Amino acid sequence: MPPEYEERFTVATVKGDLYSFGVLMLLEVAMGKRPNSTVDLNGESMSFLDWARVMVAPNGERDMLDANIWVWVKRKGLEEAPY
Repeated sequence: MPPEYEERFTVATVKGDLYSFGVLMLLEVAMGKRPNSTVDLNGESMSFLDWARVMVAPNGERDMLDANIWVWVKRKGLEEAPY
């Protein structure tokens, strides 16, 4: 679901829909979570979009990624880029 629908904006465009679909698909793959499901964070249930916003605010992007990504990175001998 595009974020503008979830946030109750009434005007949507084809370009906005395609962009939102691509972003949500990328997030779904990278994070191993379905965008239409709820996510539990510290005992609080929230939408995928709200969870992503909460995680990004304190620079928690790395914590959002699927744990399997880090297993693959370590197995391949790759190093994390320093901030």
